[in-house]
Amino acid sequence: MPSSRIVVAWCGLSVLLALTACGSTEPGASAAPTALVITTAPGGGIPGGLLTPQPVVQVRDASGNRVPSAAIQVTASITGAGGTLAGTTTITTTNGVATFTDLRISGAGSYTLTFSSGTLPGVTSAAISITNTLLQDTFSVPGSQLNPATWTTEVGPASFLGRTQLADWVHPGSGGTFVVGAAGAELALNTFNPTGNSLFGTHGKTLQLFQPTATTTIVFTARVQVTSVQPGLVYGVYLFGCPGNCATQHDEIDIELVTNRLQPGTPPMVQLNWYSNEPLGAGHGGLFPLPSGFDPMAPHDWTIRWSPARIDFVVDGTLLSSAFTAVPQGPMAANIIAWGPNTDWPEAYNSALKPVSSAPQNSRFVAYVKSIIVSAF
Repeated sequence: MPSSRIVVAWCGLSVLLALTACGSTEPGASAAPTALVITTAPGGGIPGGLLTPQPVVQVRDASGNRVPSAAIQVTASITGAGGTLAGTTTITTTNGVATFTDLRISGAGSYTLTFSSGTLPGVTSAAISITNTLLQDTFSVPGSQLNPATWTTEVGPASFLGRTQLADWVHPGSGGTFVVGAAGAELALNTFNPTGNSLFGTHGKTLQLFQPTATTTIVFTARVQVTSVQPGLVYGVYLFGCPGNCATQHDEIDIELVTNRLQPGTPPMVQLNWYSNEPLGAGHGGLFPLPSGFDPMAPHDWTIRWSPARIDFVVDGTLLSSAFTAVPQGPMAANIIAWGPNTDWPEAYNSALKPVSSAPQNSRFVAYVKSIIVSAF
C-alpha cells in the first residue's frame, strides 16, 4: 500500500491525531530551520592560500535533522589576528548545505571562523592557524632514521646514482641508516656498501610537496655543516618533482656542494642548477663563486627562493644568483643528499674516492644537517 494511504488510514483514527501527526509526515513537508552546524571544520593554511580543508555548514531543525528544502544564505566571517577573509564568503545552501570552496586569510596568526544566516544563531569554528611555515625539522630526536612521518628516500632502481647507491633507511633489515645525532642529521657517504660493490650514500626527501602560487614564494632553507672536503663528494640541498617518468620529464632546483670546488687554496664555488619539465641532464646552471672569506667547514644556511617567475639562490643571506627562465612550475619535495658522482660528471668526480670491499676499510664522510625549514611568503 502506498505510504500516503497509510497516513490517511492512520489519521482517520481521530481528528486530534490527524491534526498533529498527519501534518508532520505529509510528503514534501519540511521542518523549520533552527540552527547552523559545521560538518567539515575549516583548516589552516598559508597567508593568502586556500584553507585546507574548506568548511561545510548544514542547516538543521530543532531535532538536529538537516533541512533539505532550506535555500538560505550562509556568510563566513573571521575573528583573530590582523588578516582579512577573502573568497566567496556568502554561499546559498543546496539541499540545506553550504559548501565553501575558495576561502583564504591574508595574514599569519590564529583565527576562528563564524558562520551566520539571518536570525539563525551563528556557529563558530575551533581556532585555525595561518602560518608562513609549511615544514620545519630541527632533527632533535636521536636515532638511526629520520622521522618517517615527514621523510622518506629513494629505493629500488631509483636509489642508484652512477657508482653510488642510496641507503634504504626506511625499511627494516635493508642495511641502511640515516643517523640523527647530537650535531644533527648525518648526511653521510660511506665507501663500504653492505648491500653491494659501490659507494653508499644518504638521501632524504619530504613526503610533503611544495608549490608557489601567483601570490606566494616558496622559501627552502637548510642549515648544513660539512666536516670533510675529501675530493669527489657532493652534498645536495634541492627541490625535485616529476609527474611521470623522471628521466624524461621532471622539475628540479639544486644547490650542490661539490668538494672538488671547495679545496684549500682555490676560490670556493658552488654548483647551482634548475630544470623545468624536462629530462635529466645538464640543466641550465653552472658553477658560481661563493662570498669572500667563505669557510667550507662552518655551518651555513643554504636557501632556495622559488616563485612561478623567479629562482633565487642564497647563502647566509647573500644572493648568489637568480634565474628568470626555465623556472619549474610543478609541485616538488625538499631533498637532502650525500653521494659520489662517476666520471660522467668530471667536475665532481675524483678517482681517489673508491668503494671498498669490507667494513673495516670503510671511510665515512659526513655533513651535519642541523635544520630544515620550508616557508611560504
